This record gives sequence, structure tokens and C-alpha cells, in this order.
Amino acid sequence: MSSPKGASQQIPLIPSRRTDDASFHSINMPTTLGERSRTGTEDQIYCRICLKLSNENYHEPMAFDPLIRPCLCKGSMAYVHLQCLQRWRKESFKNQFTCEVCHYQYDLQRPFWANVVGSPFLKVFITIVLVLAIIVVLSYLVKVIDVYAVHHYPNPQDPNWLSWHGTTVIMWLDRFYVFVGVCLTGFLGLVYMIVSAVIKPSGSLPGNMPLCGCMGPMDYGAGIIIFIVLFGIVAAATGVFQLVHSLLSKLLHRAQERILEVTEA
Repeated sequence: MSSPKGASQQIPLIPSRRTDDASFHSINMPTTLGERSRTGTEDQIYCRICLKLSNENYHEPMAFDPLIRPCLCKGSMAYVHLQCLQRWRKESFKNQFTCEVCHYQYDLQRPFWANVVGSPFLKVFITIVLVLAIIVVLSYLVKVIDVYAVHHYPNPQDPNWLSWHGTTVIMWLDRFYVFVGVCLTGFLGLVYMIVSAVIKPSGSLPGNMPLCGCMGPMDYGAGIIIFIVLFGIVAAATGVFQLVHSLLSKLLHRAQERILEVTEA
């Protein structure tokens, strides 16, 4: 027996076993204009699973979780949060392959490549490669400035020059220019860490840390200086890694959305 034309459709999304989120059991999708007006304006798009608006994550409110179109559903059924979709597909075996509303056969290669693109190991690997590339580029830039602007031409016969640059040259770079490139990269990372701490203080550093140099005898001065230098190196390396990793994560996240989103031909 068919339901009345104006009635709401109740679409089960996962099996009826108990979960922590009641909204994942079923969704009363509005089918009339009056029902849509109670949920939101007609121009607003929201997740058909958690009923939250775009970029509002039901499970992690501070996380960026945009709405995508994983199948050929239209209207209020078209969009779903990426994390909601992943949870939904894990709850039921049939939902792994077919949309229960439009019966769209999921392309199984899409989730595979989306997982590859969103893999944290890939992000870390590419981040390391990019950091090394930044060091190489800055090293070449320093040598170009030193040779062509300052006119410090290589002179292996000069013992003073040899003590700084050494005898090993790889791809037009020696140890001096590589060291300067590493220092410049670390300086950029340190600046990023300082700016991040000013804009959004983490509260991880103790409040009396700036006074630590005056709290011990003079014999500890050298140790404190070494500690500060080592702390600066670690902070600089961490800052570079975090900066590149954050930018790369945004790019890969957008690529993951493009892979998962289905558009009509």
C-alpha cells in the first residue's frame, strides 16, 4: 500500500541496532515546501544524514567537513557530509556499493583513490619532500646571490674558502650553501611558530620561561644557551613541517572531495 503523496518519506540509513547518535537511525526528509521551510530556506543545503547545514560537522564541530554529492540524488537528498557518508557506509554492507535512494552503483575506485589522497602517510611523505625541496631552492638562491651579486667566486686554492665550503660539491652546491639553506628554512619555520603563538596562544609554555636565564648560577649559562639554541632548531623544524603540512592537507582534502563527488554527465 503506497503512502499519501504529501507524506514524509522515512529512509533508514543503518541497521536498527543502538548507536550513540539517534539521527543515524532514520531521517524524515521533507518533501513539501512547508516542511522545507521549517528545516531551512530552500537555498540552504544540508546533510541528509545529520541534517546539519554546509560545513557544520555533526561529530566534530570544529572540523572542516564540507558537503559532497556522492550519488545522483537530487534536491534535499543530494548532499551529505564526507564523514557522515563514511560512517553510514561502514554500518551496512549494501550501502558500501549502492545508494539506497537513487540506486546509483558506487564506483569502488573513488573511495580507494580518495583514501590514498587523504592518507596521513602520503601527507607526511609529501611534506618531507616539499621541505627538502624548499631547502634546496633556498640553497641555490643563496649561492646565486653569493656568486653573482656579492662576487664570491669559488676558489678551491684558497685555504680560507676551502675551510668554509669544503671539497665536496653536489649539483653545484657545497656544505656552506646547504647549511645556509637549512638555516633560512628553519628561520621561516620559527617565524611561523612565533606568529602562530601570537595569533592563537597554545598555553603550552610556562609563564616564567622568559626568566629562566636568571634563576641559576653563572655556571649554567652555557647550558641554558645551548638549550635555547636546540629549542629554536626544534621549533623551527616543527614550524616548517606544520606550515607545509597544513597547506598540503587543505589541497589534498579538496582533491579528496573532487574524487568522491559525483556529477551528472
